[in-house]
Amino acid sequence: MSAAPAPGVWLRWLAAVAVTAVAQALFAQLAPHLNVPPVLGFIVASSMAGACLLAVAALAPPARARYAAWALLPAVLLVLIALTGSAASGIGAVVVVTVALLSGGTLVGTVVGQRIARPGHLLVVAWVSSLADIYSVVSSTGVSAQVVESDTLLSVLALSWPYPGTGDIVPLWGLGDVIMSAVYFSACRRHGLSRGRTAVALALALGVVLAVLLVIEQPLPVLPFMGLAVVVAHPRARRLAPEDRWQALIGMAVLTLAVAALFLLSP
Repeated sequence: MSAAPAPGVWLRWLAAVAVTAVAQALFAQLAPHLNVPPVLGFIVASSMAGACLLAVAALAPPARARYAAWALLPAVLLVLIALTGSAASGIGAVVVVTVALLSGGTLVGTVVGQRIARPGHLLVVAWVSSLADIYSVVSSTGVSAQVVESDTLLSVLALSWPYPGTGDIVPLWGLGDVIMSAVYFSACRRHGLSRGRTAVALALALGVVLAVLLVIEQPLPVLPFMGLAVVVAHPRARRLAPEDRWQALIGMAVLTLAVAALFLLSP
């Protein structure tokens, strides 16, 4: 059994969450006074939010499964904010949502990542999460597609950031992106895969997503880009152990056919 994370590890993670909250609040005061083109404003907001997301995920402690119960606290907080509609009341509520999303999401992600038994299992994780995200975003019945249509859900399930040149605070990265970032950092750390290479890979993935969004101007599944970046960055992450190979390949094929069937049956 692995040792519990040292207190300093938890403090660094919580400090990253706190720094993100402070940066968001301060930038909200500055953003309306910045005279920048809309495209540049989108790039700045997305980049700042993405950098904070990755920093918090990278510093999330290697938590044991029992620590996942603590994620219930931010989850309950998000539910209360959604029910009361207070997310639209100002930057204070937005900061609370940000803290809840980052703390709860990265805690769950690092617990899941710690349970990935072999580096090669990351290939399966990337494939499964990609299919789920594609269906969720592209299908009209998908979870992400439904969230995008609801201002209430979007306000508590997406990491938002102040938009330079305006007084708006726009949703940018989803809860799934937060969780999976922590999954990848946690699993890579457990198996001795470079944290720096993981960070660069995920940052490039978010950068590519941002570039594509600027072109298509439509919601885009992020997890396929993240998964591809991780398995490309780490050769061990795409090498299935012989005893896992056929079971993993068959499972991935069956899931692919299932998702394809769901698309065909969707209204």
